[in-house]
Amino acid sequence: MCISLSANNWGQCDNETKAVGCGPQEIYRNCADISVLPGAGIRGSAGFNPRPRVPKSMKKYSKDYFKHMHSPYPHKRRL
Repeated sequence: MCISLSANNWGQCDNETKAVGCGPQEIYRNCADISVLPGAGIRGSAGFNPRPRVPKSMKKYSKDYFKHMHSPYPHKRRL
């Protein structure tokens, strides 16, 4: 697991002065290493697709098929 400490926040140092890198800093967990490639354009190399495609193996199931399954968000579950 990637853990990164930003150390660029302004805070109070041990000697009671204030400076960048002192005090509580942001901690990032599960960091992603990404890069932006030239020529990809605004929409990216894959193009713009606002709706994800449903795999053919899942098309045979309707919304009714999943209604009986437990929701991790009970307050959002429809009865």
